[in-house]
Amino acid sequence: MSISIVAKNIEQTQLQLALIAMPAKKRQRILWRMADLIKKRSQSNAKGQKNLDGTPWAERKRKRKSGAQKDKMFRYLPNSLAASSTPQFGTVSFKKKTKGKAKFHAGTIANQHAKGARIHKDSAKHAQAMQAYEARKGLDKGNATRGQARFLVKLGCKRRGQKGKYIRATVKWIVENMSFLQAGLVISSLQGKEKHDAWDIKLPERNFLGVNRSEEMKVFKRVMQGMNYGWQVKKQDMRG
Repeated sequence: MSISIVAKNIEQTQLQLALIAMPAKKRQRILWRMADLIKKRSQSNAKGQKNLDGTPWAERKRKRKSGAQKDKMFRYLPNSLAASSTPQFGTVSFKKKTKGKAKFHAGTIANQHAKGARIHKDSAKHAQAMQAYEARKGLDKGNATRGQARFLVKLGCKRRGQKGKYIRATVKWIVENMSFLQAGLVISSLQGKEKHDAWDIKLPERNFLGVNRSEEMKVFKRVMQGMNYGWQVKKQDMRG
């Protein structure tokens, strides 16, 4: 009696059989190493602002004013990734805690971006949320922020001078003479934005979690190359 295995890639099949035949503890360590490498590749994808296939993400429409470096998406989200494993599975998942006071699980946010989403906004509810935020931060009673002032200067904001003529407002003058709410209203007015009762925000697909099939096999082979040594070593003792 003879048994034959038909496979397009015998090397890959041999590696998979070797993984199955390993003791549970060693197999769990191998799967953890794979998950850890995939976690690092995912973080690299986010840092490089690219999808799993290498294509760049769609640029964000609204850019921050603090510099190009801060225009990147997911500055903190990838730091919430964690690798874990059992003798059967290796897992890359998101921790619950994220930077700031977010009300959503990091995985929920990442899932929306990975698949793309359409978020419906109601102007009344949005206004209530903004008022609550401003009150919590104390902005509703304070002066205009320097960020608002710089933006108003960029928009060409003017003020009445000593002789009744309008002159260009400076950042210092705006901060000292305008409230946070006044600055917000003037910004909306200068931008000429139309008021809408409701609107939709479309999130394009930005998928950074995981690796493609080709990269997955590279990770598998790389980890299996070290299957005969070092599997019992703890992560903090590993080098390279």
